[in-house]
Amino acid sequence: RMAKNNFRRNLMTRIINYLKNGRGIGTLFLALLAVIITVQVFYASKKVVLAMVPEVQNTLDQLLPIEIENGVVIEPADTVKNVKLKVPFVPGYAGLPVILDTRVDSLDFDELLKSKSSIQISRKNVYVVSKGEVKVRSLGDASYRFEKQDYQEKMKDVSEHYLNIFAVACFVILLAYYLLIALFYAAVTFLFTGKWAEKPTFSSRMRVGSTAVFAISVLNLLLGYAGLGISGIFFLAAVTALAFWLMLQFPDSSDGDAAKKTEA
Repeated sequence: RMAKNNFRRNLMTRIINYLKNGRGIGTLFLALLAVIITVQVFYASKKVVLAMVPEVQNTLDQLLPIEIENGVVIEPADTVKNVKLKVPFVPGYAGLPVILDTRVDSLDFDELLKSKSSIQISRKNVYVVSKGEVKVRSLGDASYRFEKQDYQEKMKDVSEHYLNIFAVACFVILLAYYLLIALFYAAVTFLFTGKWAEKPTFSSRMRVGSTAVFAISVLNLLLGYAGLGISGIFFLAAVTALAFWLMLQFPDSSDGDAAKKTEA
């Protein structure tokens, strides 16, 4: 038990020494947190995308072949097909209506808005209905033919490519986001140190903010698996409380015996 207490004491001493006298602003912690969240989001997105591939293929099997000549659907001609694109992991959802109507060049907007969400194709346009809005895209003047065949491998390859790009973008955005949050909590620490004789450096405050954000975010992630995650004002309060507690562990600067700081 004594050995455990000594280990904890030494570990805490090292952490506080790092926060007070270390180098950098805690970017490594934030980068690690960004990696953890990015990996989680990446594999969750990949699971959904790969589950969608056979559903999209099933929808294509019911719609194809389709031939477009000079921006006009010529095959199938004078035809209406109404297909449901099933969406995995959405219980009770019948599916997204995908309607091909090659009897007319354009569709009536009032009729389109009767559907909450759908994809509808006329002889010359593609209509996407969502949240009470209709977006129209002309088929232009292109000519191409979509044969009825298996597109699943192609869809998987394209999905992997864009998921990798998404992962990189997600990491960069998250890192920038966490740096801003750490900066906010670094500013909050001024509330705790207003009367200190020796004020902590900016880099020291950033390390405290980064460490608090990392620790509470990882704890919240673990609690989330048990359905006990926190968010909003509770997350803000938890990080603030931890930052406050970490700052209180700094040696009292008013006694003149404070350790020399190393700025990054």
